Amino acid sequence: MLGTQQTIEAKYVGSLNDVLELLLTEDPSLYNTYEQSFEERLFKNPKTPDEKFLLAEMNLQWAFVYLKFGHELDAASHFRDAYKIAMECRRKFPLYLPIRKTTGMLEVMVGAVPEKYNWVMDLFGIHGSIDNGLSDLAMIGSSQHELAGEARLLKAMISGYVLQQAAVSAAELDRQGESDSSKALALAAASLYIKSAQSEKAIPLLIPLRKVTPIVNYFLGEVLLQRGDYADAINSYKNFIKTYRGSNNLKDAWFKTGLCHLLLNDPTRADSTFAMAKEAGDDIVEADRSAARTLSTELPSNIALIKVRYATDGGYYEKARLILDKVAQSELVRKKDKVEYFYRRARLEHGTRHDDAARLFYQQVIDMAGTEPWYFAPNACLQMGYLFMQDGDQARAREFFKKALSYKNHEYKNSIDSKAKTALNRMKK
Repeated sequence: MLGTQQTIEAKYVGSLNDVLELLLTEDPSLYNTYEQSFEERLFKNPKTPDEKFLLAEMNLQWAFVYLKFGHELDAASHFRDAYKIAMECRRKFPLYLPIRKTTGMLEVMVGAVPEKYNWVMDLFGIHGSIDNGLSDLAMIGSSQHELAGEARLLKAMISGYVLQQAAVSAAELDRQGESDSSKALALAAASLYIKSAQSEKAIPLLIPLRKVTPIVNYFLGEVLLQRGDYADAINSYKNFIKTYRGSNNLKDAWFKTGLCHLLLNDPTRADSTFAMAKEAGDDIVEADRSAARTLSTELPSNIALIKVRYATDGGYYEKARLILDKVAQSELVRKKDKVEYFYRRARLEHGTRHDDAARLFYQQVIDMAGTEPWYFAPNACLQMGYLFMQDGDQARAREFFKKALSYKNHEYKNSIDSKAKTALNRMKK
């Protein structure tokens, strides 16, 4: 990979393996040992481009680890070191390809920072753009370098999760997987298929990976819940809970296990599972925060709307429409249920590319919800922004993205705000 410098190659592979294991398992028993190995691999005063690449990569990898384990100051420090070393390397050695993978990631991460935090980036002399980052990743991704596959994987994940092009990115990774047996490619493609409401395509990618990492069972639970296989979903979530050493996604897994019991018409078991969900894990990641919020306020009560939500999320549109068409307005007693009914209509029409109908229902959701602390109206605004951006109407798109940002204290605020800000930033450029 890096010429004849076997020590550098060994350090890179060793660091990457440690980091991936920590990020996927969140096993606290491994943390101290792997952190010590990381510190032993570090060195000062890198001179060659290979040494600069390695040091920048290790610092960036561990910035992710520190962030995952809640050490924000350490994460910021190592991110800054990675940025400084990588940008210097790119400047001094412009023809050195490996560093483009590192600078590509750094540029995207900095470019996605909300505008109101730009002063912090300026303070530390850190600047970047999503487009420049994607360009760097494309440069190495289209080469014959041994890191090209890793760069293509990163580019696809960024396109899927940052630029909201999950369907295209999933298909691209799936095609790469036909000639590459990489487990990372398969897992990444599966996650993007789930994100893009094509969950059925994720199943054959996930099943062979069940023994590789516990998170696969969590993903399978998501898909099986969406497909309506509630008993199998419970088993997958329980396998995740039993084998996972970390604390993220546990609350959500318990919560969705309870939902599955509810959907199987077993309210007693559902209630006991919801009680366990309240005590499980942390509420750091968005899925857990959403579960915690629901558990502490008002549990979903309309069985039909629950089924429609997950069927639509998974791309099981025919099933969702059959259920939703049977819901009578007279059944919807609470205001929240009435708003959610039209929100589910909007999501279903949007997913099946009936854009005009989707706009009408999204607008109805926005008007009905007012300032209620639910995510329905903020996400309706975000989706309206995407629809108008798709039509080339930037003025209306900008209006709805800004409106999405104006809502306070809903469970998906971080995610919706990030997507709206990214869209606004790209439109500005």
